[in-house]
Amino acid sequence: MEAEILDLSVGEFSRRIKKMIESRPQLQRIAIRGEVSKWSPQSNGNLYFTLKDADSALACFAFPSGVKRFPKVADGVSVRAIGSIGVREQRSEYQLLVEELELTGIGALAAQVEALRERLQSEGALDESRRRPIPRYARRVALISAAGDAKEDFEKIVRERAPNVEVTFFLTRVQGKGADIEIAEAFDRASQADVDLIVLTRGGGSYEDRFAFNLEPVVRAILRSRHPVITAIGHAPDFHLADAVADYSAPTPTAAAEHLVADWVRTFDRLARARTDLSRLLRDVLWRVNQRSDSSGSRLGHSLERRIASEQLRILTLQRRLAAVSPVVQLAQQRAASVAKATGLDRVRERLVSDWKRRVERAEAGLDKIDPQSPLERGYAIVTKGGHAVRDAGELAPGDEIAARLYRGTVAARVERTSNDE
Repeated sequence: MEAEILDLSVGEFSRRIKKMIESRPQLQRIAIRGEVSKWSPQSNGNLYFTLKDADSALACFAFPSGVKRFPKVADGVSVRAIGSIGVREQRSEYQLLVEELELTGIGALAAQVEALRERLQSEGALDESRRRPIPRYARRVALISAAGDAKEDFEKIVRERAPNVEVTFFLTRVQGKGADIEIAEAFDRASQADVDLIVLTRGGGSYEDRFAFNLEPVVRAILRSRHPVITAIGHAPDFHLADAVADYSAPTPTAAAEHLVADWVRTFDRLARARTDLSRLLRDVLWRVNQRSDSSGSRLGHSLERRIASEQLRILTLQRRLAAVSPVVQLAQQRAASVAKATGLDRVRERLVSDWKRRVERAEAGLDKIDPQSPLERGYAIVTKGGHAVRDAGELAPGDEIAARLYRGTVAARVERTSNDE
């Protein structure tokens, strides 16, 4: 026997479906979770949107009286919509009439962060004028972090580029329930330490993993810190409330360490260049002193040679004159006189040569006295400061850096004390 067929018009079918749904109490107060899409507020205050998941989509509608109570929502946000199922008879469509709307998952976390951000904004905690300057030459740093890559990356950069900077580690959990309280307690301990600044770091992770850095205990601990604060939270582009209230925010722990030691690195480079320039200047000064010594000896030798040549020329001239005025007939009579004169001239020449040799020897002895190398061979040293030779102890003060040029090599030293005793 065939089943009886229910013969209905479209309108009758829609009315029956509506009546069937409305007769079921469990469909008149129902909560449905999903992701918002097609969020469409209307000019009259009504709201249309769709809830969807991986399997299905559900049309939703809300009156202005309910929309006023909804949190801030945008497409892609996860929500929990509470209301009743209704049927639009004209289209035979069912929809959810939404009376309440709650954020869930990341959406709920985002709403919590936004509420705290608004409070901080009203307090002036996010004002740029509140930020404190980061010390250019920090010597002591408090590092708040969990043990792991973030801590190791930060310490590696500081150790390699500025080993004079002391890092004190304050261990804390950086994710999970209660991590915000532990981070705040670590901040309070670091704030009492003898440091120049505090660095808060952690590695990458999901938004939920790093959510502790958006919670009020951490934010308030940064705000009350006695020392400037640098944050370096994860490798993701998310910006946390801890970053917003910190005095400087770096994208990664490595970037935070590089910012911290940048001025130290530049200073070390300048000192290295200054040492190189000072050594080159000292070599140039010694080279010029040696050149002047060689030049003085050369000029004295040339002067002596010119004087001897002049005397020889004068003697030759006299000899030629004698030969020119001596007739052959007078040669015999004047031979003896000529021989005597020639002998006398030889003695004069020898005397002049001997005299000039003694002068040359005395000049060479004088040059030896002013030769800067001679005292160095005897154990003395040339002391310079800033490239200039020091002749008086009064030119120096304790703490001055000096260089001592020895016969072989140069010694760098620092003045401990001075004395003007003769």
